[in-house]
Amino acid sequence: MKNVVLCTVLGCAAIISAAVYDYISEHNRYHNELQAKALYAELNADMHKKFGGYTIEQLCEKYTPTSNILGKKEIPFKVMNQHPELPVGCEITCAASLLDFFGYSIDKCDLADNYLPVNTTFTEKGGILYGPDPNECFVGDPYGKGYGCYEQVIADVLNDYFYSHGSDNRAVILDSPSSADLDRLLDGGVPVIVWASIDMKPYRYNLVSEWKTETGNTIMWLSNSHTLILTGYDASYYYFMDCNNKTEIQRYPRQTFIDRWEENGSQTIAVKIG
Repeated sequence: MKNVVLCTVLGCAAIISAAVYDYISEHNRYHNELQAKALYAELNADMHKKFGGYTIEQLCEKYTPTSNILGKKEIPFKVMNQHPELPVGCEITCAASLLDFFGYSIDKCDLADNYLPVNTTFTEKGGILYGPDPNECFVGDPYGKGYGCYEQVIADVLNDYFYSHGSDNRAVILDSPSSADLDRLLDGGVPVIVWASIDMKPYRYNLVSEWKTETGNTIMWLSNSHTLILTGYDASYYYFMDCNNKTEIQRYPRQTFIDRWEENGSQTIAVKIG
């Protein structure tokens, strides 16, 4: 008889616990949705915009959502240093770091040697300097002196690597995302590669390098541009894998990052898991 009563009590407790858990989960989901809608409204941004044909929810599929710990959401991430081998190779180091996150054993230098298109050729014609397009290749030498590259180059590197290793993963460029999009991706466990500035300091426009591409486009390269991996956030800060001689995850004020990121074209890459 005692065993029957005990089993009944335990059964009821399990049912109640499951119901409470479901209620809390549903309440949190509803609360998060309200917060997201309010933030998008505040930013005058489109909550249902697609990136590379995917919604934010689709980009988050197969990732492990982050937990809210004392108001902080952060994806566990190892720090990879671009130095000393790649003093100006922050972009390819971030690509290698992201591949490491997905479980690939890849050396940053191997990735630079075998997947990164590089062009160091500058010429002068009629007093005008012509050079490579950072939308198509790394401008300069990542092992020495150079400038860098933009999001399309790193997305191509990642996709070439995924394809060569038989993966259905796909690097997706996020066209004009909002900070709310970034937050929702981080909520879903998605780290993203972003372009900002070294230590989030103001851009040094007095040291801008300028040249034209063969197609006539003008390139204005910001000397202290920097590429990082966004890994988390809280109410005041964003958190980053910063490969510029940092040994642990760095945090920078939210608005400071948003200003630098937007000033650098809001360049952002996420990976859709295949």
